[in-house]
Amino acid sequence: MKKFDKLTADPNYLQSLAASPRTSVWVSASAGTGKTKVLTDRVLSLLLTGIKPQRILCLTFTRAAAAEMEFRILDRLGQWTMAEDSVLRKELSDLLGSSMHDDLFQRARQLFAHVLDTPGGMNIQTIHAFCQSLLGRFPLEAGVSPHFSLMEERDSQEMLISAREKLFNRARSGADKNLANALANVTAHIHETKFPDLLADLAHERGRLRRLINSFGNIAGVISNIESLMSVKSTETIESVIEEASKNKNLNEPKLRLAILALSEGNEKDIIRGQRIQAWLDEPETRMDTFFNYANIFLTDFNNRTFNIRNTLITKPALKKAPDAANILADEALRIQQTILHWRSVGVAKSTSSLLILGDALLAEYQAQKEANALIDYDDLILRAGELLNRKGFAPWVLFKLDGGIDHILVDEAQDTSPAQWGVIEALTEEFFAGSGAHETTPTIFVVGDVKQSIYSFQGADPVAFGRMKSFFTKQVHNAGQTWRPIDLSVSFRSTEAILSSVDAVFNLPGIADGVISDGQNIKHETWRRDEGGLVELWPPVVARSSDPPTAWKPPVERIRGDAPQTRLARLIAGRINRMLQDKEVLEAKARAIEPGDIMILVRRRTGFVEDIVRSLKELDIRVAGVDRMVLTEQLAVMDLIAFGQFL
Repeated sequence: MKKFDKLTADPNYLQSLAASPRTSVWVSASAGTGKTKVLTDRVLSLLLTGIKPQRILCLTFTRAAAAEMEFRILDRLGQWTMAEDSVLRKELSDLLGSSMHDDLFQRARQLFAHVLDTPGGMNIQTIHAFCQSLLGRFPLEAGVSPHFSLMEERDSQEMLISAREKLFNRARSGADKNLANALANVTAHIHETKFPDLLADLAHERGRLRRLINSFGNIAGVISNIESLMSVKSTETIESVIEEASKNKNLNEPKLRLAILALSEGNEKDIIRGQRIQAWLDEPETRMDTFFNYANIFLTDFNNRTFNIRNTLITKPALKKAPDAANILADEALRIQQTILHWRSVGVAKSTSSLLILGDALLAEYQAQKEANALIDYDDLILRAGELLNRKGFAPWVLFKLDGGIDHILVDEAQDTSPAQWGVIEALTEEFFAGSGAHETTPTIFVVGDVKQSIYSFQGADPVAFGRMKSFFTKQVHNAGQTWRPIDLSVSFRSTEAILSSVDAVFNLPGIADGVISDGQNIKHETWRRDEGGLVELWPPVVARSSDPPTAWKPPVERIRGDAPQTRLARLIAGRINRMLQDKEVLEAKARAIEPGDIMILVRRRTGFVEDIVRSLKELDIRVAGVDRMVLTEQLAVMDLIAFGQFL
């Protein structure tokens, strides 16, 4: 056992606390701190205390994670059936933190067969898979077709394109005036090449859009709240704002005429300013068209997001004959400033409303096509399951009919759980904290995640919702008189001190961790591998090189290679790895020379850069596993076979 200072708790002890089967636990676990082990130990502890496998629900983020967890559990249970008595007793004591009695020992021997005999096996699945099974059992209660099918992503995209075309046809035909106006408003603000991307973004966020509309009852409720938020009247338009501001009743023309006389006694700039104001006042029928030119007399940079009233609207010599002119011009400047701010508010409100009308119509058409074909998509799984479980007095009966009820829920990668998914989990646990007698054993909730990893917002995840749900479960467990235990796992078993200290140093710089951690907190990682070496190298960025322009009218007799920074970077990385291998640099953790299998290259995305790295490594005869994922139809050999088949 490695020694830790007083400020750092023993990670094995913290893991055993998190795995305790009788307490509800919220685990904040950084990468590499053993959260999968904690999840596995938690399930094993529950099984050992007599909880039936079907009454434990493990919700994971991916199918791969679910399969990994199930494999680990069955592997441990299989080892228990054959382990020596002394070895098994020691492992069970470490797991439960208590001495073994014969009944518990015998149960551990039999658990493997017991789990295998459980109908459906271990209840470990993604939240989408759970919701799909729930809707499959209760389709009529959930309002879906009994023979529904789950759409693949490609089918969903094709149906959205079809829905978009029907939406355009409705708008062009004039059958729906609101839709036609909304389409005209949106297309006036965006280039035609960007419009399909805009609709694609709306479709991608259809789950959030649908939740927004449902929260206000309908699209009219959403628009009303937007207008209220922006202090905009429903009858206002961007044209009407300028029109009202240009009318005599809304400006003080007599006083402005006095200011013009004062300006005429000033310097050249004063005279020009007065002439421009007079020209605008003298042409009432064109005031709307020239309003922003008029506004430029009083404001600076009003086309930018922030703009101000000009410091000097009239010079001191011009004020001698009309001291009130400064106040008159300042009041007019303030009126114009407020007019433009309100004009912007109206524009934002109307554009947002138009966008929502388009999104609502798109979703309605898309939903109609899905219902006609008895199809649902992944967003529907969460939405429909949430509605089913939130029907008053319905959830307990539904869960009981599923498999006799659920007493223990474990949520993995909780930072990637969206608000709608949290709604499903909240509904599942509603009866957990209803008081004694609701369950045979004390129900528990176990959540593990790392809010720092929620910055990419997978599946609409929201870091704010992560913190809100922690507060929610804290309150629920305490109100029920049950034990609640928040645990922070910060000791990494994966990385060395050099790596983790570098991460801490970067993220504790001012402003770097904004949105990742709460104000006033610092990121601090501990490492289990304290005595092992490590090295962090910082390289300068590889930027594009400037090249000479080609000779005009030069015959194309040679290939001119353009500069590719990513290719140069790939060669630099391959060269660095080659020096490690050729110079037999020592891997201190294992006291031997570095081998190709010790090296892992991590990239942000699978782009052409990956192919450049693999090619560069192979050119240096360095063994490399290659790309672990490919699009089959983009491989040259497959394309040749397809072309040959089409020819035949």
